[in-house]
Amino acid sequence: MKPAPKPSDEAERLAILRSYQILDTAPEETFDRIARLAQRMLDVPIALVSLIDAERQWFKATIGLHVRETPRTEAFCAHAILDQGVLVIPDTHEDPRFSANPHVVGGPKIRFYAGAPLRPQRCDSAIGMLCVLDVEPREPTERDLEDLRELAAVVEDELELRRTRRLAQEQLPMFRLSEQVAGVGHWSYDRLDRRLTWSQETARIHGVDPETHQPSAEDTLERVHEDDRARLQEAIAHALEHGESYSIDYRIVRPDGEVRRVHARGLIDTRTQEPTRRIFGTVHDITDRYELEEQVRQAERLASIGTLAAGVAHEINNPLTYMQANLDALREDGDETEREELCDEIKDGLDRIARIVAGLKSFSRAHPEGSREETVELTLVVENAVRLCRNELQHRAALIVDPGHDVAPVLGDEAQLVQVAVNLLLNAGQAIPQGQASDHEIRIAVGARDENSVYFEVTDSGSGMDEATVAQAFSPFFTTKSDAEGTGLGLSISHRIVEAHRGRVEVDSKVGRGTRVRVVLPAASGATTRPLSTDPPPSSTPEHWRVLVIDDDALVRKALVRLLRGHAVDVEHDARRVLERMDQSEVEYDAILCDLMMPSMTGWDFHAMLAERAPAYAKRIVFVTGGAFTPEGRRFVERSDVRVLTKPIDGPTLQRRYARSSPQPTESSRLNPARQTQPAGPSRRYFSERMVSAPSGRPAPEGGVRLRPSTSPPFDST
Repeated sequence: MKPAPKPSDEAERLAILRSYQILDTAPEETFDRIARLAQRMLDVPIALVSLIDAERQWFKATIGLHVRETPRTEAFCAHAILDQGVLVIPDTHEDPRFSANPHVVGGPKIRFYAGAPLRPQRCDSAIGMLCVLDVEPREPTERDLEDLRELAAVVEDELELRRTRRLAQEQLPMFRLSEQVAGVGHWSYDRLDRRLTWSQETARIHGVDPETHQPSAEDTLERVHEDDRARLQEAIAHALEHGESYSIDYRIVRPDGEVRRVHARGLIDTRTQEPTRRIFGTVHDITDRYELEEQVRQAERLASIGTLAAGVAHEINNPLTYMQANLDALREDGDETEREELCDEIKDGLDRIARIVAGLKSFSRAHPEGSREETVELTLVVENAVRLCRNELQHRAALIVDPGHDVAPVLGDEAQLVQVAVNLLLNAGQAIPQGQASDHEIRIAVGARDENSVYFEVTDSGSGMDEATVAQAFSPFFTTKSDAEGTGLGLSISHRIVEAHRGRVEVDSKVGRGTRVRVVLPAASGATTRPLSTDPPPSSTPEHWRVLVIDDDALVRKALVRLLRGHAVDVEHDARRVLERMDQSEVEYDAILCDLMMPSMTGWDFHAMLAERAPAYAKRIVFVTGGAFTPEGRRFVERSDVRVLTKPIDGPTLQRRYARSSPQPTESSRLNPARQTQPAGPSRRYFSERMVSAPSGRPAPEGGVRLRPSTSPPFDST
């Protein structure tokens, strides 16, 4: 017997064989089933799935033969792997290669062999054979050989499938780790059977246990922040209708109440017969990245404020000048008409300063992109931007404002859009040299492109840009200015804000002839012009209330008491003292006016403790604030259950809040929830500073006296 020579690509062949990691594994029904089919279809006693290792022949499936391996030198298949096609030996006694083989001259006395090669990776030499054997010589038909080749192909497919499953199983922990490190999960949804699957990272992003949570489309949508839900549904509906992908940022709310920001991509599976049946995609937790980007945007806003500081100071100093003069005049004797005129002018100056401060506060603390949507008038956006930039620009060019007429509003964040307009105005000004104001102009205009889109644009007569500069104008850190003039982030941030508002930026510029930058935004569908104030008119016969005022500034406390003339008012400078004296008080309050930013205890801390001890009173707090300048404070005032009045406040504004009714407080809502169990005794004075005025001009009663039961908190929920 002459052993078969080894193939020329033996090393490669063995590497491929071992990559399947199948040698010396337990029997598997899939391979046994294929061998049984070969046995029956060719009507033979023996069928094998044989793999040729370096020194042995090993059987993955053996039907009719009770051994698992033989030496390679004795293997029929060692010869068969050298052939490209099916090897057929009709009678081993007549073939010199096999006539002396131990399996021919001894048991099982093989006389017939046919083997089809297994080449799962299509290498030159096979890694094994699907073979059939008989103890009688025979001549197989062409149909027999074709059946054998087909079954060998099934074995090849099963080997590949087995390896793919094994590799996937091996890579799954690394894949899950990669998803976790990247913060990206994947998902798929079958619309026919309504089956949604999440990866472990997708479940982690949503704050649920991947081992126990069973996701559904309805449940997933419920986890989307209510302000973003409609946008996501619209994006998915558009993708299904047009067979397109979608990409969108939105917020989700975890079961513990934590809000996270995610970026989701969805693809329609066009490989199926029903193209819109299956959707799959990814979800990426971008909260940390988004907060970092917001810090960059905030830094750019503050840099812009630094640029505008001199002009803003000028705008404030003008009204301060005539207000001071008028106050000096009021100290002198004058007739009643003159005093009224002086007071009106002082009020006008206060209004001017208040508008400037409000614009600065809004501009410096815009909400993160896409986190807030309200109806915004582009005319107001332009007015605020011009008010902030006018003095910075007036020494460079004539500033022309065209506010437009009957332009539909947009949905978005007014402060962010003001930031875009300010950036465009400042860039326009910096394109014009100082000292030539009479020769140049900057024009800002509002208009409608069509019934579905509106725009505001800034046009300047400055130096202009070539095509290469225009192409890079919105790239981060790209700037043609000196280090002292800009960071290179303003236009990049503006472009990002416009994209978040589902808009686009168009630039038309010619060197030496100036630039026009147009911001195009979708018009708010069915929106109407927002009124400047939604407050109800003050009541002609306001109710009399007992009000608690908490503010650390003594002059503010006095001012609020004056504004609440006609109502019973108690005052306190420290919210902690209110909580300390709760159990000793017999006083009931219809409303609590509380400062937000106080040194000893913040307004939100006071609200949290009051909500725990006297929940009904927590609902009666109205926060009066000059601005929430910490992240925690800003998050608090954005809550839907918190009512806020922004300083400065005048009498009519405060009185307009005395409008709506609600049921009177129950015993459990009184400021002293435990007082029913206390023994009767003398009343206790509650505050270190007492009320200044009382209903109908009567002196305020001492502590322990309650006013009549209130029928409603005086402040509405607007």
